[in-house]
Amino acid sequence: MADNLFGKLKGSLEQVTNTVTNLPISEQAKEFATKGVDLTKDLTVQSVGTVTNSVESVKTVVNKSIDLAKEDLQINGTWSYKIIKIELSELALLEDKLNELGKEKWELIQLIENNQDILLIFKRSNLSYIANTVKLATGREL
Repeated sequence: MADNLFGKLKGSLEQVTNTVTNLPISEQAKEFATKGVDLTKDLTVQSVGTVTNSVESVKTVVNKSIDLAKEDLQINGTWSYKIIKIELSELALLEDKLNELGKEKWELIQLIENNQDILLIFKRSNLSYIANTVKLATGREL
């Protein structure tokens, strides 16, 4: 689109140059007008380049966002698991460890105790942040 617009503008500027060249005015005035048209052409080329670069940057960001959204939605509804072994001698630290894991969204789902230690089994949902954002913003699920 920008290239088409640029082509039309370039054609218009060339018409202006031809018109100025054929006007019954002094050579100095023709030279001045031609330099103005040339400057306008140069600025137009720079502007089209800037717009083209901006469009490409936006395309890159949008494509990356789409890729991240696809990855994010693929993990929605899946679980991660973690198993931690706690020595009985470390039970005083258990509450701090549980609070730390809770802040990381880990949920204790099973505790297995034997004579020497305790195995703690945790899980957490692999949430889709995009899906949750849409749900919060619109009340609808993806």
